[in-house]
Parts: sequence; structure tokens; C-alpha cells
Amino acid sequence: MKKAILAVVLIFILAGAGTPFISGLMMERTLKQVFNDINQIYSDTGSDISIEISRYDRNYSSSLIEWKIKLGTLKAWYGVDELIFLDRAKHGFTNVVSYTSLEKNKWFMDFVNQKLNGENPFKIRTEYNYSGLIEALITLEGFILKDGKEVYEFMPGQMATTFDKGMKNIFTQGIWEGFSVSDKFKIDEISVNSKLEKLSTIIWTGDTTLATKKIEGKNAKSQFELSNVKCDYSMDVDKTGNALSFRMGYVIDSIVVDQNQIKDASIRIGINRINIEGYKEFIKIGSEVMKNAMEDMPEVSPQDNEKAKKAAEKRMASLGLQMIPVYEKLLKQGLEIQISDLKAQLSKGQIKGDITLGLRKDMTLAQFFPIMMQPGLALDIFSLKSDVSLPYELIADKKNLLHPIFPGMHTGFFVKKGNNLIHSAETRNGKLFLNDQEVKLEKAGQK
Repeated sequence: MKKAILAVVLIFILAGAGTPFISGLMMERTLKQVFNDINQIYSDTGSDISIEISRYDRNYSSSLIEWKIKLGTLKAWYGVDELIFLDRAKHGFTNVVSYTSLEKNKWFMDFVNQKLNGENPFKIRTEYNYSGLIEALITLEGFILKDGKEVYEFMPGQMATTFDKGMKNIFTQGIWEGFSVSDKFKIDEISVNSKLEKLSTIIWTGDTTLATKKIEGKNAKSQFELSNVKCDYSMDVDKTGNALSFRMGYVIDSIVVDQNQIKDASIRIGINRINIEGYKEFIKIGSEVMKNAMEDMPEVSPQDNEKAKKAAEKRMASLGLQMIPVYEKLLKQGLEIQISDLKAQLSKGQIKGDITLGLRKDMTLAQFFPIMMQPGLALDIFSLKSDVSLPYELIADKKNLLHPIFPGMHTGFFVKKGNNLIHSAETRNGKLFLNDQEVKLEKAGQK
């Protein structure tokens, strides 16, 4: 009996002694899988960014890992080929904790030594658990930069990101106390919350919210202040699985520019029922076009801002033409652009509005051109519903708003109702109604 007990105790001792070694194996396997998943995302989206492990020294109770993010064609934009990270990991009995350093990047160390007196304000801590859960915490300590007469103050902050080994779900929470530039600009307390779920390497559903308490700035002639600013973004896929929707909303409690104030301002912008296959092609082809554009971008010294600006403008103009076939991937029947919850309280009254514009059939950009000659064709292509209300006193010259300016209109775009200018428009059964009056739009073959 005593021998059996001693054997069991010995087994537990040996198992406990081997746990740090096993933890190290677990971390290596998890890290390599995460890097493979990230590289797959880059590849599927047409990006030439990649992540790779250049050194992995695993010991009994610790590991030293050097890994890199290769920037590919983004080198032309950032001026560096790669970002180098050095992880020092400690193998525990229940997890592995790794501390990441940027010390291998000369540009970063030059910045720390020359601008921050050798004090690195950034700390990165990552915890790997046996469950496959990975928790990363980035911490920023407050620091001050001086550039001539300007003083840049960066307040403390931290951001925590949690994801599983297969990167199916990613959760992010962060708060930053703010940033200021002398007495000219200040942003106070920024928070971020995000919850994303991977449906594919290209499509991530979920929502993200970004908020700040106050943004204020001033110069010799003017000043502004925004209070309680909130921006939220979401993406979801419909029940059929064939279409997805993006929505972005902004809410601001108060906007003050000099002596003028706007209260309770908000707007929500949605792009609904986007064809998923078209979206995937849009992302991949768009990335390829952008990559090619960056490859052709001439190398310009960061000090030559004017030359860099002209090179970027020239390349962007060319890029716009190349993207035309990409845009057409999205012009599918059912696509809808929606502006909703538009409102703002002014001293002269309230602005309110909702506008929805939908596509009734698949289109190419060239197919839109005939509308300029025959506006009635728009009724075969678009569906429309809009309601807008403006304070009557807000608009100085109301003539073009209240009187018909096109043939077939019985009213202006707006009609006066009480102290407001009211607009409503809707397409019904191939007809356009403006402020409850049908607008006669001529089509081909009609007289």
C-alpha cells in the first residue's frame, strides 16, 4: 500500500516537473498555428504582407522567439521592410507568459533613445493558456515629446485583445486617457470595444465601438469643441448567407464652433445586401490593384513632402480607373445605401432625415450614363424613399428648394409646413412621387 502511494506521489511530482516543458510545447504549437491563420488571411485578401518566425529557441522553462512582419509593398509607404519582434516567454504550470520587445528595430530604438531619453513607454504581454485562449495586453505609459515650440503629451492607456487558437473569435477592449498638442489640440479619454467572429478569412461579423469624451482645438482665428463622440461599426450576414451588410453610426452630444452650437447630432450610414461573392472579389482584386500601385510608387525621401504628395496624387488617379471593374462586382440587384437617424438640434430648429436608395437590377457603370439624357430610366434602375425636415429659417435662399426646377415636377424638392421645410420622395410601381405628387419623367419612346 505504501509503495502504491509513493508511486502515485512520484508520478505527480514528475508530471509537475514536466509541466513547464509541456507548456513550452503548447505555446510553440499555438503560436505557429496563429501565424499560419494570419498568413492565410493576408493571402486570401490579396495582400503581400506576411508574418514569419525567424528564430525559436525553446528551453525547459523559457523560450526566446524572434518573429517578423514583412510589409511587402507597404515598404514604399512606411519606409521600412519589416517589423521585428522579440518574445521572451516564461513557461508556467498552467500557462505561458511572453513579453514582447521592439528592440531589434533600429528606427524604434533611435526614437526611444533620442526622443524619450531611453525610456520605452510600450509594454506588450501575452498569455497562452492550455484551453487555446490567447490574451494580449498592450500598455502605454504616459510620455511627452517636444518639437520646437510644440509640446506633444501622450497620456497612459492600455488595450487587451483575446482570441482563440483558431482565431474564430476576437474580443478587444481598450482605453487611452488622451493626447494633446500644446494648448492647440486635445482629445480626452478614448475607449474601444470590439467583438468579431470569423465566418471566413475575408468576412468577419460583429461590432466595434469607439468613443471619446471630448475633442477640442483652437488657433488664432477659431476654436471648436466636440463632446461625447461615439462611433459604432457593425457587419452581419443575412439568413440566406448570400448577402452582408455594413453599418456605421456617429453620435455627438454637442458640437461648438466659435459661438455656434449643434446639439444631439447623429447619423447612421448603411450599405445593405451586398452580394457576398462580389464582396470577396472586390476585396481580393482591390488589394491586388493597390499592391500593384504601391509597387509602382517611386521611392521618395520622407523629407520631400511635396514630391511625395504629387506622386501619391498621380498614383491615386490611376488607381481610380483601375478600380472601375472592381466596383462593378458590387453593383448587384438588392444593393441598398441607407442614411438613417440623421438629426441635429440647431438654434433655428431641428434637422431630421432618412434616405434609402436601392438597386433594382445588376448594373455596370456604363449603364448609368443614359440616365443623364433620359432621367426616366432611373425608375427602372433605382428604388427610393426619403424624408427630410429642415428649419425654415436655416436656408437663406429658398427659391430653388420651394419651386419646381425640372420638367414634370409639381412642387419644389421641399414644401413649407409650419416652421419647417419638408421633403418626401418615394418610388412606387415604376413611378416617382415627390411630396405626394407624381413627377412625370420621360423615358425613351415617350412624348
